[in-house]
Amino acid sequence: MHNLKICIVGEAGVGKTELLRTLTTEVRKEEYGQNIASYSIEIKGEKYNLTLWDLPAQQRFTEIRKSYYIGSNVIFVVFDLTRRSSFIDVHKWIKEVAEALKFIPNIIFIGSKKDLEAFHEISEEEVASIANKFNIDYYFLSLKSKIEIEQVLEKIISNFEKEKS
Repeated sequence: MHNLKICIVGEAGVGKTELLRTLTTEVRKEEYGQNIASYSIEIKGEKYNLTLWDLPAQQRFTEIRKSYYIGSNVIFVVFDLTRRSSFIDVHKWIKEVAEALKFIPNIIFIGSKKDLEAFHEISEEEVASIANKFNIDYYFLSLKSKIEIEQVLEKIISNFEKEKS
């Protein structure tokens, strides 16, 4: 079995906790505001145990948050496609992670609320522009769809395995 640690960051209310709850009902609330969930997935006959850390967005948790980045295989930067202000802050999250780890790890942008297209305030072109600048993959998801989330996890694990070899 392979173990992967995924930290999930983004402004409050963008869907970080909803992402965990869509995958599993067993989400633990920890002492410093982070939520933790475990999720197992099998890909090409290999089992992967994912530990997902939904980290608090509040400024007062910055130093604690930085310590949780250590040992992460992937960082999800989540933003709400229906709320432009949540996307403006993606630079802040990239910078914080890079400062904490002294490098830019495998970061993935996750645009939530794909299903509310009529209310989107952010275009795919805008996301692609910033993602390309930092060489970051991005996905738009409906957090109500476990299948969509699992498909993204499968792609991430496949990329992770390619990088290892």
